[in-house]
Parts: sequence; structure tokens; C-alpha cells
Amino acid sequence: MSIKQEIADKLSINREIVDKLSINADFINKMSDIIVFLQDNPHSKTGDIADILKLSVSSTKRFLRALVELQMITPEGANKNRTYSIAELKKRGEL
Repeated sequence: MSIKQEIADKLSINREIVDKLSINADFINKMSDIIVFLQDNPHSKTGDIADILKLSVSSTKRFLRALVELQMITPEGANKNRTYSIAELKKRGEL
């Protein structure tokens, strides 16, 4: 299953996130880009993700928040030192 399809499937189950964050196809593409980046760069900070993907920090936070709510990534640490990694199921190849 592709990353985009998995995100779409999880969003279809959790419509509250879609409505709350106004998620569209571009939003799903950006979330997919973040997942791909985190697969190769676990424990990345918001600023690092934003820089590499050429996104604003505020937009990156919206994408990360949605991915955390979908339980696809895991935040680690406090606000200023927070990093993100792929949720444990993804590491075992169930993506």
C-alpha cells in the first residue's frame, strides 16, 4: 500500500481531522513527503523538516499534528526539543 493511500484510508476513518485541518490532496501529498523524509531521518525537528521540504514552520506543524493524530508518527521530547519519528508499526514494514 502506498503512503498516500494509507493516509487517505486513515483520514476516511477519522473525518474530524479532515474537517478540523481542511485536508485536501495537496495536504496529503505534503504529509506523504514528511513520512518519506522521516523514514530516512528519524528524530528530526520541525525546523529541519520544514527546511528540507521547503515549507514554512507553521505549515509543517499542521502536517505533523495531523500525522500524530493519525498515529503515523511519534513526537518525542518537550516543545523546544521535540523530534518526530515514524510510529513503531511503520518501522516493521507494515506501511
